[in-house]
Amino acid sequence: MTDTPPPDPLTRRAGRFAAAVLGADAAIHLYWLTGATWPASDERALSMAVLGYPVPFSARILLPLALLLATAAVALSWRLVRGPRGVTGRVVQLVTVGVAAATAGQVPLRVAWALGSGSRTAGPVFHWLNLVLYLPGCVALALAAYRLAGYGLARAWLPAWPWCCRRCSPRRSRWPRTPMCPARRPIPR
Repeated sequence: MTDTPPPDPLTRRAGRFAAAVLGADAAIHLYWLTGATWPASDERALSMAVLGYPVPFSARILLPLALLLATAAVALSWRLVRGPRGVTGRVVQLVTVGVAAATAGQVPLRVAWALGSGSRTAGPVFHWLNLVLYLPGCVALALAAYRLAGYGLARAWLPAWPWCCRRCSPRRSRWPRTPMCPARRPIPR
């Protein structure tokens, strides 16, 4: 039995959205690993549209990136289903916070690129993709990952003592009594 309540519908949707976006991104990188360049005509055009500057789309770059994205998608799904319990839950929590921080860290860069800073060779395709897809996607993914990262932490990561029950809590909350409770007397109603 767990002391973490099930996630509310908004957190559940946010977690599913974040895991789906990361999974789809991993699938696209695996697709590009096959040598396909969709939606661009060639590798240089794809690199300019996705990154804004020419970079080779080789297995040395794409495979680790696809594995990282797939691992993050699995970790966010695990976090949504299992919560932050145990050692695995804490590792998954760190991955969830890392996804949120990484995507939130991209937002100022994407805003700067949208305002015209950065590479002059990026071209209009990258500029419009950044405005329409990358910037809103980073904001939405960061918010969803932060929402998921906060789920279940109030009970799971607070120290067990001295706030283990209503008698011990300074706010006299409705938390259940734990075996480590120093006040083993009945709780007054």
